[in-house]
Amino acid sequence: MNNGLGEIIPLDHTNEKHIRAATRLHADLLPDSWISRLGPLFMERFYYRTLIKEKKIYCNLFRHQGDTAGFISYTEAPASFMKEAKKRHFFYLNLLLIRLVLRDPRRI
Repeated sequence: MNNGLGEIIPLDHTNEKHIRAATRLHADLLPDSWISRLGPLFMERFYYRTLIKEKKIYCNLFRHQGDTAGFISYTEAPASFMKEAKKRHFFYLNLLLIRLVLRDPRRI
């Protein structure tokens, strides 16, 4: 949707630029969220790729003059989306979390 001032586009989970932009904005704008505290690897590999691919979350990016200037991430199931994702991706998610902790033990 182009409103004359910029455009709102859905994040494409196969587009690395989209994923990096959402990850950067999430970390910059919401540094204290548990998602940000898990770090960019978690956001890039799982949150903004896997969860969007499976339609557990949605994300729209706001672009202004070619730059991604904002985002909104939302879900239809705020109480259960992560619980379902943890069950479905138990081994992958645990390996990713182990890797994150080994890289930076402060994440515990």
